[in-house]
Amino acid sequence: MTQPVYHVSLDNWNTLAIPNPKFAQARMEFLSEKTNYDIVEVTKQYRSVKKEMDDKAEKEGLGFATETVIGKLLKRFDIHPNRYKVDYVSKGFIKLFRKYPPIILDEIKDALKLLDAKGITYNVTSNTNFISGYTIKKTILHDINFAFTLFSDEELFSKPHQAMFDKIVEKSGVKRENILHIGDNKICDGLGAEKAGMQYIVIDNPNELAKVLKSI
Repeated sequence: MTQPVYHVSLDNWNTLAIPNPKFAQARMEFLSEKTNYDIVEVTKQYRSVKKEMDDKAEKEGLGFATETVIGKLLKRFDIHPNRYKVDYVSKGFIKLFRKYPPIILDEIKDALKLLDAKGITYNVTSNTNFISGYTIKKTILHDINFAFTLFSDEELFSKPHQAMFDKIVEKSGVKRENILHIGDNKICDGLGAEKAGMQYIVIDNPNELAKVLKSI
């Protein structure tokens, strides 16, 4: 670190949390049953919509409400995305997400407690697609001492948009040069934080995070 770190911003997916493979499988089975398309096709369309949303995040810095993303998915199956149908799929996803939640390693939770002891605050800054930031918070983040959370579906901006990183400065009350952002995406996390004047570290997966946190 080139400057002292007083606040840490963490990406969620594949940085803080490991997606649960059981959720991915159950989600595709749910979609297949409700759309009458086979698993191969629903998986293909799901990944296509996710890539479309990820590309818009990287290139345009746009964030979308979860309902909008699910609506785009339903259109791929020739289903008109009215409020009832979107809500039905959304609730199905949420139920499965809570049944098969993402995994936050115990060593990461221990490392975050060490930051607490050092007086270093931390937050989550993450892009979302099919699962809302609210659901993520209520399912896996509620028992960790995050100062605040920032999710693209709530802010309607996404990393690497500078508005997301400016929010970290605003909410933390820490100078940007004393903020460290950690994530797994070179563009959304690395380039975004660099342009915002923050320190940053790009990691490959959550197994590396605890070591990085303990080194602060």
